[in-house]
Amino acid sequence: MKLLKTFVTTAVLAGALCSAQAAGYTYTYVGSWQVADGEIFDLNNPEAPILAYTALEYAAWHFNGLQSEFAISTSATSVDHKAYYSVLGVGPVVQDENYSSKYQGMYYASPLVENGVGDMTFSFAAASAFVNDNFINETNYVYRITAAVPEPDSLALLMAGLGVLGAVARRRQPPGALP
Repeated sequence: MKLLKTFVTTAVLAGALCSAQAAGYTYTYVGSWQVADGEIFDLNNPEAPILAYTALEYAAWHFNGLQSEFAISTSATSVDHKAYYSVLGVGPVVQDENYSSKYQGMYYASPLVENGVGDMTFSFAAASAFVNDNFINETNYVYRITAAVPEPDSLALLMAGLGVLGAVARRRQPPGALP
């Protein structure tokens, strides 16, 4: 019984060690896009239904995957989880990669309303990481997130340790006892 307890405790500790090593992530560059590569926003028809995208939504659609598989960056050399967006009536901004500001939950355009001084303005400042508006030529960089795998030498060391435990337990058994 004591042997079983020792074996289970060792296995749990070894599993925790391996899972702690595997908790890291690696980022692999997969591509990029410019915000202005998207559909053209026509100021003469501001209520035209143009879809708005968060940076992660567009990356998942364009690079075929789930949003959780990607990281977005404004830098080509490191991952900062930020993205360039075009904001309706405002211009370019940098926000989090999952920033969402959409008219009626999905559109870039919003109705024009009078602002009280005789000028027309947009009723909602929608944002999109993929729309041709505001002359934004900024680039968003896309990285695929990959979970780190334990090194082979860590697994070999784990197996060797379990083998030694088994050998020690086998030597401790009294002669004639069942294994």
